Amino acid sequence: MKFPINKMISHKDCKPICVHYQTEDELLLTIEELKHNVKRLRDDVDCSDKDIRGLSKEVYQKKRWWKF
Repeated sequence: MKFPINKMISHKDCKPICVHYQTEDELLLTIEELKHNVKRLRDDVDCSDKDIRGLSKEVYQKKRWWKF
């Protein structure tokens, strides 16, 4: 079975991912790549003030290890 998908996510150090139709196995691999890209994007978040969830920098750094 092919899944209709038309999304793209990229990070400056990751290859862009753009897929249209994929098999289930290909889709699972794409999900893993997306998780990796999201992790890289989160690592690049400037948390000097607050991160995207509104946590202070200190709290964010303490909790960061369990995010992925």
